[in-house]
Amino acid sequence: MLNGALLTVVGLVLRQPDLISLSPLQAFIVTWGLNSTWISIASECANAYWGTKNTLPIAATAAKAVGGLSWQEFVVFVAHLPTAFMIPAFGVIAWELYFGKKAAKRD
Repeated sequence: MLNGALLTVVGLVLRQPDLISLSPLQAFIVTWGLNSTWISIASECANAYWGTKNTLPIAATAAKAVGGLSWQEFVVFVAHLPTAFMIPAFGVIAWELYFGKKAAKRD
């Protein structure tokens, strides 16, 4: 739920040419960083279906999940690793919003 709201706000910010302007490299980093969220969302669906509990123990406790097979636990774990690509994406966005060319023109 939070991923969808966060990505919607980021999308709205990126669509404002008065706020932010990205170079091709920055656009590449942001695009692939934010698209990596879909892998995590798909793994959360698999997590709910399989009932795995090692990677998301709080959600598993709330759902009374008993745990999945070892390969299912591994798939859910590995699918959450690409979300680390969101960190540079948000770093690029924050840098451009506060220190980029458009921010200098606003001051």
